[in-house]
Amino acid sequence: MKSCLNSGKETRSELCDLVAKFMAAHLEENNKNVGRLVDALRERDKARKELEEIRQQVDTRNVYAPVNVPPKDVAMAAVELHCQMRLHGVDGLFFGGLLASIPGGIK
Repeated sequence: MKSCLNSGKETRSELCDLVAKFMAAHLEENNKNVGRLVDALRERDKARKELEEIRQQVDTRNVYAPVNVPPKDVAMAAVELHCQMRLHGVDGLFFGGLLASIPGGIK
């Protein structure tokens, strides 16, 4: 490195130009990544606001309030759903999550 710097002004200026171009390229790439991150954060905030609006609507309208469905009917519907899901190759863990989300359903 020492011999490179001592060889003259031209080599030194070429090295400075090379370093400046390298830094500019990485700064530009970093700015693009920051821009993508900011866009993703805006989308996340927008989705959160939409979700909160939906939650408020559900709370005020009691859309998902438990209904009086006999457990046997829930069980039969769950078995039928499970058969359909297996027929179409849907993961069993997904089925368990569905059962857990049924109000007043199978525990």
